Amino acid sequence: MNKPSKWMIVHNLKLGVLFLGLIGVAIALQFLGNEGLSSLGSNLVAEFIGAAVTIYGVDYLIKRREERRLLPVRAASYEDVRIMTHWALDLWKSAYINSVGDSSPKNWAELFSEDTIKKIQMSLDITKPANVIPAEPWSTYFDREMEKIHTHAEKVLERHAVILDPEIHGAVYTLVYYNHHKISDLIAFDKQLGIPRPTCLGSYVPIIRNWFDAVLTMQTWTIAAHQKLTCSGIVNIHSPYTFSPLEEKALPPARFDDGALDSQLQHFSQWQNQRAVARKAV
Repeated sequence: MNKPSKWMIVHNLKLGVLFLGLIGVAIALQFLGNEGLSSLGSNLVAEFIGAAVTIYGVDYLIKRREERRLLPVRAASYEDVRIMTHWALDLWKSAYINSVGDSSPKNWAELFSEDTIKKIQMSLDITKPANVIPAEPWSTYFDREMEKIHTHAEKVLERHAVILDPEIHGAVYTLVYYNHHKISDLIAFDKQLGIPRPTCLGSYVPIIRNWFDAVLTMQTWTIAAHQKLTCSGIVNIHSPYTFSPLEEKALPPARFDDGALDSQLQHFSQWQNQRAVARKAV
C-alpha cells in the first residue's frame, strides 16, 4: 500500500544505470581489447552481473519480508480508516434519506456533490428527532457524530502516521483540521444575542469541500487496500462501506413542515433589516 518514495526510485535508477554502464565497459573490454583485456573484461562481466543480481535479489527479499512483517500493522490502519470513513458516509447518507427522501444519488460521489449537500442543508430541520435511541434532535446527533469522526481522525494520525500512504495521511489530517463548529455552541450564542437563526442544517454547517473530498479519497483507498490485504492473506478484516440504493421516504421525518422554513427565513430577514436600521440610527 505504501508506494516507494521518489528518493528511493531515483536511487534505484541511478544504481541500475551504474551497473549497466560497468557491464557495458566490461563487455567492450571483452570484445575490443587485446587478449589480456579481453580476459579481464570477461571476468568483470561475470562479477558485475553477479553483484547486480546479489544486490537487487537481496533487496527484493528484504522488502518482501518487511512487507509481510508489516501486514498486521497495515490491516490495523485499514480498519481504523475504514470505520471512520463508514461513520462519515453513513451520517450524510442518513441526513439525505431523512430530509430529502428521494433516491437520486447513485454513488458516494453524487451524494457528496455540492448540489446534493445543499439539498440536505436546506431540507433538514435540526430540531427534528434523529432516528436513534434514545431520542434526540438532529442538532445533538450531528454534533456527536462529527465529534466522534474528528476524535477518531486524531487517533488514526497518532497510531498510524508512519505507515499511512501520503494521500491518506493528508485526507485524515483534513478531517482533523476542518473541525466543524458545534451546532449546540451556535444555538447558545444565538440565544444569548437573540438571533432568530433558521433551524435548517445549512444555517449551522457550511459546505467545506475539502472535508467531503477527503472522505471520498478515504473511501476509494479502503477499496484498494482491502483488495491488496486480502490478496496478501489477511482475511479477518471488514469489507469497505459500499454504496447501496437509497431508501425513498414520501415524508422524511427530519424534513421541514410545509411553510416552516419560509416563515423562519422571513422572520430572520426582518430581524436583519431591523438591525440594519438600528445601526444607522446610532
